[in-house]
Order: sequence, then structure tokens, then C-alpha cells
Amino acid sequence: MKLPFLPVWAAQRFSNDPAIVSRGQTLTFAELARYADELARVINETDPTDERLLFEAIPSIQTIALFWAAIRLRRVAVPLNYRLPDAALNDQLNLLKARAFFGTKERILPQWRPVPDLSPTVPEKSMKFTPDFIDDQQAVNLIFTSGSTGQPRAVVHAYGNHYFSAKGSAQNIPVQRGDRWLLSLPMYHVSGIAILFRTMMAGAAVILPDDSSTLAQNIERFKPTHLSLVASQLHDLLQEKNQRVDAILRDARAILTGGSAIPQNLLRQAYERHWPLVLSYGSSEMSSQITATAPNADFDEWLTSGRILLHREVRITAGGEIQVRGKTLFLGYWQGNKLTRPLTDDGWFATGDVGHWDAKKRLVVLGRKDRMFISGGENIFPEEIERALERMPQVIKATVVPVPDTRFGQRPLAFVQVTSWQVKMEPQFKDELRKFLPGYKIPVRILPWPSDAPQGIKVPLVWLKEKALELMKEED
Repeated sequence: MKLPFLPVWAAQRFSNDPAIVSRGQTLTFAELARYADELARVINETDPTDERLLFEAIPSIQTIALFWAAIRLRRVAVPLNYRLPDAALNDQLNLLKARAFFGTKERILPQWRPVPDLSPTVPEKSMKFTPDFIDDQQAVNLIFTSGSTGQPRAVVHAYGNHYFSAKGSAQNIPVQRGDRWLLSLPMYHVSGIAILFRTMMAGAAVILPDDSSTLAQNIERFKPTHLSLVASQLHDLLQEKNQRVDAILRDARAILTGGSAIPQNLLRQAYERHWPLVLSYGSSEMSSQITATAPNADFDEWLTSGRILLHREVRITAGGEIQVRGKTLFLGYWQGNKLTRPLTDDGWFATGDVGHWDAKKRLVVLGRKDRMFISGGENIFPEEIERALERMPQVIKATVVPVPDTRFGQRPLAFVQVTSWQVKMEPQFKDELRKFLPGYKIPVRILPWPSDAPQGIKVPLVWLKEKALELMKEED
């Protein structure tokens, strides 16, 4: 199936409308299409044989143009985490056998090349506006995702995956010409790439946040109509006392965020402020959202992950595992110089998540199958304990990991993020948990979040497990 190449499609329909808005510059859809085309021409002259286009995914006009330039060249775009140290980045380059990658500042790596020094406002006469169409199965990007195990996986998407993901999202979250979606999530995650497709398809602008400003300051400056947030960003915004920011968020069309990952106390605060949250369940393998709540849903729906979006299918096995398929299902993992796509015999992808449907056919995600552990013969889902802890107003975020126990085999241990830790909190939290949970689910220890924990969108589970073992040994 042939699908429209969105930069050309959007340039023809929304030519002089803003496509990218930053603090220092605004680029129209026509200018973005010409810039991506010119970048593609220069890169192709430099290296016409490479099948991939690797670049540091620094939030910038150049990065967005490089992404579309790769598709223009029918190469696989590989947006790299620019926050990685040289050694970690080098591991990814070696895995891909990369000859070169583009960055805006020099790295001490032999593959580094500067981004071609071109003006984003390329003269119109130099543009050919090609290609008009892209095959829906063309591989367009590879992103590294750690999943729940901490082991990086290279996920490959087709053009049609993102296209139909955006189509299905638009059925639930309307985006229209003139809207502005803040690029508040990184382009080296599928959530960031999804924003590019949703806005391009609607004639809406991508807002590039100013790195020197806080999230709240960027919201106040750019007044986005849409934004995507992780739990920590939502927490920080809820702490703001800025009435102008609060009003902008209240008037936004949608604030998209992950359903089961958001603490209930944060949801309650956002609901009381009348912020238009849309809670979703998604994965890299399904090109972002799979299910989502409706805009302006009531609080009861916010405690679920909503209903299935268009172009996706979901089933739950007899054992409770969530399985998915549809037009948004990825091409596969890049392993050993080839694609592998682990599906069931009848074509479903096993997410590793456990859940069920509620009475209104909304998805309720209980937790990760691979995070479940057994304590004294009882199955324990850490997510259940985390949600109970996160109901407490002092707790910003909680993560539960198993630790060895001579009597029960394993017991839960919790790390909690709080504004200010006090020793008396541990017994208080345990007493409060006993109101909701049986005794075997009460953590053996509740500890403050380690100050040296790695930063990032995803919780560093592997690191926290090792930290828990280290702390328990110190107490023995």
C-alpha cells in the first residue's frame, strides 16, 4: 500500500503554516519539506550507500529535518540518545556496525560527523518535492528501548506503523490545523516520533522547548494546545503555583500520558484542576498508543487505560496476558544483522503485561508478567503495591523490587520518592498499606529513593534491584 509522504503532503496543503516553532525560529511546512530534501541531497552525495541515517536526537529543527530526510532517502532513521556517554553510545554504534552518525557537537568517536551546515530556509527553486508516496511497509526508523529488563532492544518500525498510529490517535484526540504540540518527550523514543506524525498529518506545529527553561516556562511561553507527559513531568507541573500555566493546561485540548504509570494521587490532583488528561496504554512495539481514555472522561475512567484505538487489536489470554496486533505492530527487533518478529502462531505479539477488561470494556493493566514474583507461595505483582503507596499524598513515585528471604523465598522492598524523607515515614507508610493490602504484600523495607539512581523516562528496575540487594546486605 502506498501512503503519502507527509512532508510533501503537508507542504502542498499547509504551505505557509508553521510546522516547527522554537524560541528563535519558525519553519513553515514548505520550508521544512525543502530543508529535509536539501539535507537528503547533501547526505546522499557524502555517502550514497549507507542503508541507515544515524543522528543524535537533540531536540532541534535539524533533528526533525534529518528524520524526514532519512525517509526521503528510503533509509532507516536511527535517532540516538544524545544524553548517553561516549562508551554507551559506542556500544550502540558497534551493534549496528555504523560507519557514521551525525551530531551537533563533536564526540570523541571516529564515526562522528557534523550535521551539514545548511540554512533551514532553503530557496524554493531548489526543491523537487519528491517522493510523493512511501510504501507502508518501508522500514523508516530504529530505536533502542530498554523494556523492563534493562537489556536494550533495537525496535524497527515501518512507515505505515506510525501513519496508522497517528490516524487512530486522531480519532480519539482531535488535532487540527493551527494547533501546537509541545515536543516534551525525546525523539529517541517512539513517543517523540509519534508527535511528528500526528502534527504533520493535521497541519499542526511541533513546539521545540527551550532547553534553558523549565517545562512550566516553556508552556507559559508557547501555550501548547497538546502535550505529552511522563509521571515526573506531571508531578513537577502540579507543584507549580503559576496560575497562567494552570490556565493554559486547563484550556489545552489534550494532555497525553501513560495510564498505569501515573500515581493515583497525581491523577486526583490533575482531575481537581480540570486538566484534560488522556490516559493511555502503549508500547514501542505497537508504535505508541494501543488504548486510551476519551477526552473529558470522568475520574473512574482515568483509573483504567481506556478503550482500543482504531487500527489496533487487543486480546487477553486465559492466563491474563495482554496480546496485540494491527497496522501499528512493528516490523521486528534488529538482532544479529536481521529482523526477528516474535509472534504467536496466529500472529499476535505477547506484550508481557497482565490485565483484564472492566465492565465497560476498558483495559485495566495489572503489571508486568516478568515482574511478578512469589513470596511464601503467593503471587505478588509489584505494581499493585506501588499503586497503593502512590495513593499517599507524600509519595511522588514508588517502585517495588523483590529481595531474597530465607523463610518466604522473596519479599517486596519499596523505594519511594518523597519531597522530604523522614525516618518516621517508613512505619507510617506500612500502617497505611495494611488498610489496603494483606500482610504478605507489605514491603519488608520502605526506603527513600536513592540519590544516585540513573535518570530517565523509564524506572531503572535492574539498577534498583541491585541497590536493594546491596542495602539488605549492609543491614545483615
